[in-house]
Amino acid sequence: MDPDRRMLSVIKDKAKEKGLTNIELIEDYIENLSIQNNSIDFVMASLILHEVSSLTKALSNIFEVLKSGGHLLCLEYEKDDLIIEGPPMSIRIGSEELQNALSLIGFKIVKKTKINDAIYTVLAVKKEN
Repeated sequence: MDPDRRMLSVIKDKAKEKGLTNIELIEDYIENLSIQNNSIDFVMASLILHEVSSLTKALSNIFEVLKSGGHLLCLEYEKDDLIIEGPPMSIRIGSEELQNALSLIGFKIVKKTKINDAIYTVLAVKKEN
């Protein structure tokens, strides 16, 4: 899912190139998810959460559409004044802030990984009912 049709086109082309047929492309914003609740196994939010108007709303919407036991992988830029690469510091989400937000919504943090000095991932799971 992406609000930018051009990005969806890139994904479509890569999926076709790899022979992947189980991907549905949706042009929409995270804050306005029109996906059935409890219907998704895995969500990857790659370098997008710092762009949303409300982190809590975006993460809550993702939580709702994930099946119980479903995973969310977040990839973001660390909030560190020493790291120049990436978006403006004012909109970045630090890894601790993201982990706290995920936990408050009901996710369990599985793993945090530092990809390089600038980028980290957080893998979280929607707790089983």
